[in-house]
Formats: sequence, C-alpha cells, structure tokens
Amino acid sequence: MVSLSGPTTASITEGLNGAGNITASGTVANNEPGIYSWLPGGYTILSAPTFGTLTITQNTANGEGGYTWSFVVDSDDPALDGLDRGDSLDITFNVRVTDVSYNSANGFASTVNGTAVIDTHQVTITIFGENEVCFMRGTEILTEDGPRRIETLMVGDKVLTRDNGAQPIRWIAASKISKERRRGNSQLEPIAIEADTFSPGVPSKNLMLSPQHRVLVENAKLDVFFGEASAFVSAKNLINFRNVYTCGGEVEDLEYWHLALDNHEVVFAENCPVESLHFGEEALSTLSPEQLAELNDVFPSLAGRESPLSFPELRAFEGQLISQTL
Repeated sequence: MVSLSGPTTASITEGLNGAGNITASGTVANNEPGIYSWLPGGYTILSAPTFGTLTITQNTANGEGGYTWSFVVDSDDPALDGLDRGDSLDITFNVRVTDVSYNSANGFASTVNGTAVIDTHQVTITIFGENEVCFMRGTEILTEDGPRRIETLMVGDKVLTRDNGAQPIRWIAASKISKERRRGNSQLEPIAIEADTFSPGVPSKNLMLSPQHRVLVENAKLDVFFGEASAFVSAKNLINFRNVYTCGGEVEDLEYWHLALDNHEVVFAENCPVESLHFGEEALSTLSPEQLAELNDVFPSLAGRESPLSFPELRAFEGQLISQTL
C-alpha cells in the first residue's frame, strides 16, 4: 500500500499592503518500503479549496509516488475580505494517491489481494488576516509645536503622547492605495469618525483612519460593561452609521501614512487619542519589503520584537456594543 508523509499544516498571512499572490506549498513523500511506480493520473484532489488555485505536481524521482502541492491565492481575493487583524481562515484539502505495488504473486498491480494501493493525505492551511493600520493623508497630529498634517512630519519631529510626553518620530512612511486594490475590497476603505463623537472637541474635526487603526476609548460605559477605564477599539468596530461610518466614496486618491515611535504609544490625531504603529508580527506584515527593510535599519532585530499594546483591546462584538453608546 501507499504510506504518505509530509506537512499536514501550513500558514500564510494575508498582508494586503502591496497587492499580489500569497502562497503555501509542501512536498509529500511515499515512505512505503519496496518498489513503487507512479500511475498516470494516480491522484485525485478531494475537497479542494473553493477559491485560489491548488496545484499538484507528481514526483517521479526514484519511482516513488509522492507529490508537491502548492496553493496560491490573490491577497485581494473577495474570499479574504472579511479577515481582520487577529482573524484566521482554515482551508483543508485532501489528495488521494494511487500507486503501483509489487509482490511475487501479482507482479506490478494497482491492487494487492483485491485491496487498492491508495492513501489519502490531508493538509490544512491557515490564512491569517491583516490590513492597513494607519492614518489618512491630511490628518493633523499633535506635536510639541501644535497640530501638523502628517505628511509634513519628518523623522526627529516630536509628537505629544498621552502618557510619555513628547516623543521623537523614529520612522514615517506612506502607502498609496490604487483604485485596482480598492475595487471590491472594503477592508481598505477609510472609516470616518465625526467631530465631537467621543466628547466635545474629540475629535476636533472629522477623523479618517484605516479600518484596523485602534482608537483609545475612554467611556463611562466601558467600565460598566468591561471593567476597563480605557481600551483600544479598531475603527471599523466603532461603526454605528451615525457618527462613525465608512467614507471611501468621499476619497478619490487614497494614501495611508505609518508613524512609528520607540514604543507603542497613544498619540492625538485631530485631538483624538489613537495608536502609533505597533511592533507586532501581524501589523508589520502589512508593510512592503522596502518599508520593512527601512524600518529594520531604524529598529535592529525588529522581526523578533513583539512589543505589548499600551492598553487592552476590545474584541469586535465588544467594540460594537460601545459604538452604540457614542
């Protein structure tokens, strides 16, 4: 019979920044001792993924019936639109392999004593979601010299933080989002938070953020519901269709800006407390290779650095509960 071994799990990150394909692959070997030859058409894909492309390549080296599998999906595939930071999607497929065995009674045969020489190998791929976490061009950030548009800021300029005074910008960069990337991908469309949503002057005027950008909420109901005086909530989880809503239709040319300090801090955008760039594996996966290389020049060994959030974060349904109090 066939005895197959190889990777049974794989993982990839959606990484929407920079449209393109994401891929997982693995090689499965036939470990059954003896002489084996691969039959033409000797495999069947069972329960194939409903999106993306699964490719099977027969391995004929040494007369063994193994194979290499490759799963490719466009990071902008509609099937991935619902994946947010921290979410994941499992894709499972099965491949049934038919081999030729040899024994003295039957010679080479696809059955041995009436039993088909087959085995089934199952692979589960986990796709982790991630989206842009950044500010819209034109957003005013509070600095030691007063509010300034984010695109005018430079490395070394000091921004005011909620808890640690004025902190220098260590890295700043922009990502332009093409119309092609935006088409049919709601996860890239900005969220508007109207002036005075949280309290008078907070924000001081309409604030536009990427859907995954965390906002620090300090709401009397927060302590009642969750026992927290302050907590982060992703902008998209605050949507209530009154004073927080998607606003992509108002933006012709979409450009997001990333802002990094020495640590994860709360800064003020349009006088609203929001996060700076978080040094987490998922957040960093949204950056282009060029941006990540530049960031690594500033923060050596960045790939191994997992800084904590400066405040706890509410889950999606908890954020939606708070959104109804705004």
